Amino acid sequence: MTERRILHIEISSPDESVRQFADVWHQAEQAKEVEPFDSIGFESMAKLISTLTPKSWELIERLHQEGSMSIYALAKLLQRDYKNVLTDGKALSELEIIQETGDGKVTISWDETRYWGTCNAVRHVQGRPQPWGDFFTSSQSRK
Repeated sequence: MTERRILHIEISSPDESVRQFADVWHQAEQAKEVEPFDSIGFESMAKLISTLTPKSWELIERLHQEGSMSIYALAKLLQRDYKNVLTDGKALSELEIIQETGDGKVTISWDETRYWGTCNAVRHVQGRPQPWGDFFTSSQSRK
């Protein structure tokens, strides 16, 4: 059975990303088996939202549902301008969220995409402050 490929999209500080990298590096130095963990980190929710727009998410979701296709076919399916889909596709390809195939198509090699973050804000429950904790946890899987 093949392992499911999961892409983690998260909000994390540069310090946290460096710490995660160092942990994996030390495990590898000690010849310990390192579990594959593919992730893209954003420093803030604002950066994530400005990079991965709602239209980008729609593109990702459709590729998950429909499979490999050309940018032209994807633009028709999404009922969007070809140049805008091409621009989004290039940005997502640079982040390695989608991949370009050798035959002029784009695809997603991830079986699942998970995204989450932590918010340090405080909410009030029955008049008492409570930490928000994880403000969203979501995942999307291929059918």
